[in-house]
Amino acid sequence: GLAVDVEREAVVRQRSRAPGRARFPAANIAERTSLSVQEELTLPRRHAAAQSAGVLAAEILALGDKAVSDKLDAYREAQAEKIRNTVI
Repeated sequence: GLAVDVEREAVVRQRSRAPGRARFPAANIAERTSLSVQEELTLPRRHAAAQSAGVLAAEILALGDKAVSDKLDAYREAQAEKIRNTVI
């Protein structure tokens, strides 16, 4: 999804800034075509961590804002329903 694409681009940018690497993206074209296995495995965890941080921020904002509180309750109910409908 979009979050994975954004995270992948961030990793590529970080690689291109590493010491000893060319500053021009075209010079690192081979490195830009794929991520390492370790990076591929950590992307979903980073996405989950970002989601958790977003929910935490919403919880803090919900303390003083009824509209945010209602949206957070709806989000939690949707997540619970998604889990209830998951076949194991």
